[in-house]
Amino acid sequence: MFTRVGLERILVSAAIFLSLFPSWRHSSVFFTISDLLFCLSLLTILLTRGLPLAPFGALTPHWMAGFALLIASLVASSLINGEAMRAIVVSAQYAFSFVLLPLTIMGREREATIGLIQAFALGVFAANLASVVLYYSGYTGDLHFVTAGGRLGSFVGNANTNAQMIALALPLMLYLWLAGRIAVLYLVPALLCMLVALILTSSNNGLLLAISGVAALFIMLRDLRYLVRAATGLAVCLALILLWASYWLPETFEERVLSAVRSGSIEEAGTFEDRMALIEEAMEMIDETMLVGLGVDQYRVVSRFGVPVHNTYLLLWTEGGLGALVGWMSLLLIALFGALFIGRRHRLEAATAFAVAAIVGLIGLTTGHIYARYDVVPLHLALALVFASAAEASSRHAPAWQGQVELDGPADRKPARS
Repeated sequence: MFTRVGLERILVSAAIFLSLFPSWRHSSVFFTISDLLFCLSLLTILLTRGLPLAPFGALTPHWMAGFALLIASLVASSLINGEAMRAIVVSAQYAFSFVLLPLTIMGREREATIGLIQAFALGVFAANLASVVLYYSGYTGDLHFVTAGGRLGSFVGNANTNAQMIALALPLMLYLWLAGRIAVLYLVPALLCMLVALILTSSNNGLLLAISGVAALFIMLRDLRYLVRAATGLAVCLALILLWASYWLPETFEERVLSAVRSGSIEEAGTFEDRMALIEEAMEMIDETMLVGLGVDQYRVVSRFGVPVHNTYLLLWTEGGLGALVGWMSLLLIALFGALFIGRRHRLEAATAFAVAAIVGLIGLTTGHIYARYDVVPLHLALALVFASAAEASSRHAPAWQGQVELDGPADRKPARS
């Protein structure tokens, strides 16, 4: 029988699936079909089970305090020096991503949360499969699907952003395999598809993010078997790329990525010099924006380059002052170490959340404001998994960690193996 609870699960699953397709929106406003479904999901939750009062558990007050400090600093700096309307718009985007999304994604049972992660994994596979097929069919479209340099921008319209999205999805995909929720028969084609799409983006940042995220997952698991397998797989991939790259890799990848690897010079990696120039400029501005920032979107106005610095930490510090930086760092630290503390008895879940949060932190080194749903949804899914697992274990008085990956159900006591 179809119920309101069933409707809510369908809506939020569809919203998560479509969060990988942000270009499906009106060009004048950053509000996607996925966002609309999230709003409808929130309304349905309110009418059925009520909003979760503590989506982050005991860490909820700290999360909300960090968010409030971030927004208050951005708005105050804009009222003093900048344009207040832009501050309202950007603050609304941050509120949507860091307050509304947790209310819709979190507060569920563990099985329901895993179902949402499976919906996300399906969306990642669908987006990348469609991207690869359209790329090799010669499709370019009018949404910057393929950049002028021949790089795959996919449904996000930007090659570097597309690579970031793939990197964020990898730990969650691997979690489903390690937890026995996806067979190798389905995992391998999905990972191959994502690898091809990642190569087609020709993104140095995305490649490093993907490697860092997978490495963080297996290191935090502290299981030598999987660490050796991951290292071996990475070595094989790198060997294939370095030895036979010219036979099958796109020319853009060779120019942007392999040239830097072979020469050992990071200056040859894409737009490294331009990014460093912006960072140096931002460091000079900090002396004048230590406490009160320039205001939202005012960096590009005063910059001699006419563009914002590609660094979340420096951008928030220069536009919102020190308070904005502290607020953002608070959210990031809660995600990184809060997940480890709450999920200390659930090593696999904690390692997954740590890896995803670490990738988000690294993304901040190469991008501006982080509130796009394709960046934030995987973070909330990973955290929701930790909190749901901890809550379920607490309700049944689970024993302390005994040195093995703890999973629910007799069939899931050991990670799936190939």
